[in-house]
Amino acid sequence: MHALVADGGPDRTASPITVVVGLPAGLTAHGPYFPSSCTVAAVGHLVRCTFPPGLRHGRLATALIPVRVDPGVPPGTRAEGQIIGSSRWSPRW
Repeated sequence: MHALVADGGPDRTASPITVVVGLPAGLTAHGPYFPSSCTVAAVGHLVRCTFPPGLRHGRLATALIPVRVDPGVPPGTRAEGQIIGSSRWSPRW
């Protein structure tokens, strides 16, 4: 799974960027992750990744989250995760 975050500017980010990614049912996060700062909530369906400060205006950062597919997921199923939080919001871990 790839999660993209962008700096909408107008300047470089002055503090770290944290993003929380929710995985759909049937997928479980399984490292290694990028960035290595990613952590997984106990249930395995929420992943929090933190990027260091300094992302330039208009640039993207990508979190790479390998997943395992549950054997009960039918072949050909389209799975979409979602970014459910950012630096200003974080679920309880």
